[in-house]
Amino acid sequence: MEFDARIPVQSFLDYLKFEKRYSAHTIRSYQDDLVAFLILSSWSLGEWGWGR
Repeated sequence: MEFDARIPVQSFLDYLKFEKRYSAHTIRSYQDDLVAFLILSSWSLGEWGWGR
């Protein structure tokens, strides 16, 4: 079974929106940073087959 990172990321963004009441701009910045981190980490770990 493959891990789907979108679920915890969306849960975190929902937490920021509904519990912490952060602005849409702040949430978008968090989302952009998390996506960039996930892309970099999956590339670094060789999930795309480049490091194998």
